Amino acid sequence: MRSTKSAKELSEWLNDVDVVIGARHSGAEPPARVKRVVEACPASALKLLLRCTDIATLKFEILPGSSNAVADRNPVSWCEVAPQLRKYLDGIYTPKGKKILKVVVDLTDADWEIGFFVLPSLYANSGLEVICAFTSPDKYPQADTSKAHPPVDTHSIRQPPGWIAELHSSGTEPRNVLFLGFDNDRAQKFIEHYDWVRSYCIAVIGDPAYVGNGVRDSEKANALFLKQIPDSDENRRRVPAGSPKETMNLLVDLLARHGALNIMLLGTSPMTLGAVWFYLQLSAEQKSKVRFLHDFPLRQTGRTTGVGQTWLYPKPASWVG
Repeated sequence: MRSTKSAKELSEWLNDVDVVIGARHSGAEPPARVKRVVEACPASALKLLLRCTDIATLKFEILPGSSNAVADRNPVSWCEVAPQLRKYLDGIYTPKGKKILKVVVDLTDADWEIGFFVLPSLYANSGLEVICAFTSPDKYPQADTSKAHPPVDTHSIRQPPGWIAELHSSGTEPRNVLFLGFDNDRAQKFIEHYDWVRSYCIAVIGDPAYVGNGVRDSEKANALFLKQIPDSDENRRRVPAGSPKETMNLLVDLLARHGALNIMLLGTSPMTLGAVWFYLQLSAEQKSKVRFLHDFPLRQTGRTTGVGQTWLYPKPASWVG
């Protein structure tokens, strides 16, 4: 893992990239940080932008390059995203004559979309060197709880398709692990929906945060939820907001200790990446003891300002440890 605030240094690090996969959402011009990684990649790199067009049915478009022209759109369902991306990758494999393609996947504005529906297929392809990237904001105005912000618009709580588990818990009560962000009372919706025993809920906050006062503001945004769970080291955890490996290791430990987990990814993109790393290295039996639950939020512009650090995350040499 390495990070930089310099666009020039980032371009030097990414100068041999063959493919970059990022996000493009409907509405206003995307913030500068969303464009940082795509713009840092060489002009020769194939650029593929993923857009979720329907949260309810999980329909997507894949836009080659940065074009928004209708002719460039490829409407696909969630289960067709990975095969469609593979067609693009196969198309450049032979002309380049390379045994390994270097692919950068930018999580900055598409963490759950890419985490659930793109990364498993990419990591399973031995012909790819996959590096994930994330650019933090300089500030997060949405985190200022002294101001009135509209609630984040989410869809119904459910398991991500393709990640369905019946959660075989071997007779023990699963622990409900909620990675927290800055969305007011979003976590509260989950515990009310399932009416979980509060002492079986574990709150995870990014500390150190990548924005000023991030820990304080996350605690404020989730105050109602936090008041209901024990104020103990067991129920309140912290991992660095920018470290997926720390998230992965925390989940490995919690699964070993408690036997079964419900996981809700409401926090940072690196936390989401760490949870994906955790899940993909599990055996089939272990996966039956892990359930992801999500509310599929609509992307909103204007929630962040400025460009902070950009992190690059290669696949861990060892999934665990």
